Amino acid sequence: MLRRSHLFLLAVSFLVGSVLFRSVGVSSAQGDTAELSDPANFVEAALVEAEHLFANFQFHASLSQLDAALMRAPRSPLLHKKRGDLLMILRRHRDALDAYRTALALRPHWREGLWALWTLLDRLDTDPQEHLTVLSRLVQVDPDNPLLRLRYARELRKRSLYDQSLEQFRYAVELNPHYPAYRLFLARALYDVLEHKQAQQQIQWILTHSPPGSPVWIAAQNLSHVVSGETIDQGAQADFFQASKQRHGSAGKDYKAWALARERSWQLMKAGRFDEAERALRKSLALDPEDDLSRYNLGLTLMQLGRYAEAIVAFKESFRRSGAPHFYPDALFQIGRSLAKLHKWDQAIPYFERVLAIQDWKEQDVYALNFPDVQTVQAALQEARIHAPNVSSPTLPFETPNEELTSHFEPSAAEDLSRDTTDRTRRAHEALPPSQEFPAKVLPLSVDVVRGWFRQLITAQAVIRDDLQAGYHEFFPLYPGDTFPPSQPAIYLIFTVTTPPPDDITVTSQWVAEHVKGLDPDTVVGTDIVMLGLNDRTGYFYLDRPADGWREGTYRIDLFTGEDTSAYHYVADVRFRIVPSDQIIP
Repeated sequence: MLRRSHLFLLAVSFLVGSVLFRSVGVSSAQGDTAELSDPANFVEAALVEAEHLFANFQFHASLSQLDAALMRAPRSPLLHKKRGDLLMILRRHRDALDAYRTALALRPHWREGLWALWTLLDRLDTDPQEHLTVLSRLVQVDPDNPLLRLRYARELRKRSLYDQSLEQFRYAVELNPHYPAYRLFLARALYDVLEHKQAQQQIQWILTHSPPGSPVWIAAQNLSHVVSGETIDQGAQADFFQASKQRHGSAGKDYKAWALARERSWQLMKAGRFDEAERALRKSLALDPEDDLSRYNLGLTLMQLGRYAEAIVAFKESFRRSGAPHFYPDALFQIGRSLAKLHKWDQAIPYFERVLAIQDWKEQDVYALNFPDVQTVQAALQEARIHAPNVSSPTLPFETPNEELTSHFEPSAAEDLSRDTTDRTRRAHEALPPSQEFPAKVLPLSVDVVRGWFRQLITAQAVIRDDLQAGYHEFFPLYPGDTFPPSQPAIYLIFTVTTPPPDDITVTSQWVAEHVKGLDPDTVVGTDIVMLGLNDRTGYFYLDRPADGWREGTYRIDLFTGEDTSAYHYVADVRFRIVPSDQIIP
């Protein structure tokens, strides 16, 4: 891994300094006999000597020194924990886990030890149950940490423990009720357990208390569409196939009979047997009157049978409910063709013009395969103008399939169906033009979200590289956690990628003061860039302490591929917080 600046040696220097600071009153491991007769003084001196060897990259010698020290002080959690750190760097992970477990057996509520054990378990991903148990112990030790509550909630959710997950999300909001991002996580959790009304209430609170256009406001808008049923996401505990289990008739839709009728209609259309295809399509629509694709196919079938007036009705009804489905442009074109067949040239012209006006839609994947040939549409329009030379273009272009469009052809009363366009349809059309800007980055619904790129993201006080002489190297976090004091010299984000990149690639981190005293929300306070190569599985970002110290509050680290920090290149994020030193649990 290549960096623009900064060597990981600085992390080692910080680590040595921090241990020396903890060893106040001990100048070296060679103190007088009186001092060394005190177990506490002996442990501190042993740690200083181990750190001295560690700083000179004599990892094996440092480990030997600790082993010797443990012969005299076998019940020192500090020595066992430091031994675990060294074993981790030497990639003796099983032994490192045992050392951390021993340290915690001696000091069960040690926050630092629990973070070290949990981070290595999370990195190895070999014991899901212990991984969750240790995280639960961390929450018990640090119950007022909302980020820890969110992390625990996410792990519970991954194991489909949605009710327990919801409880942790509620705790996070109670700890910081004025933080919109936490309420966003809670809204998603409520939706997962089918509490739709409560989820919508949380979303409305976010929209009311967040600046319009901000990342959390946009995320709330998107989640609102999900909660209102505009996607196939029905919530984690929803039974996706519930409707298909209902009986045919008044009790529900017979999905099996509908699917068979729809498939048979397609086969009959392909075979050119349009009389039979019409019957199959009408059977499909009787089983599901909202099957707009079958209604569109019915229009095509009726055109083949020469029943153009009925075809027009079918085409119009095909997009009246769904707004602008993938066949919408072709349905407009076929309406124009049917009107032309009925010699209603003046009514056909607006439909041909509409198709040409939206021809840039064919660049979108959803419309590309079914968009009518532009030259064919232009030829049809030219022919219609020959027959109706005095028709001018519509004064108001119809952007959606509404009454501006349908008023050109009025079916009989028997054929006429409701022409009301729902609010949902209008909203869908407002999002259709491809020229619309992609919104700002949407906040993911977790604490450290893995988006395919990263298997682990963890913040820490320091970072160290292993001592392998060949092959790929790994970076390991030292003193991991999500809470730091204002005096913290630097904060590191150590990552493990899911798969090493096939080619060299640049990854950028943007450090954001998300909810920090004295700063506007989402203020960017720094960036860092690394380059990953073929043999890189791990790496790190860092940010030095500002000149006036870290301000208290919650920070977010956004990660992007390349050097462009836009929504198009966003891949993940992770949060940490700064609190007063006297509020950090040891």
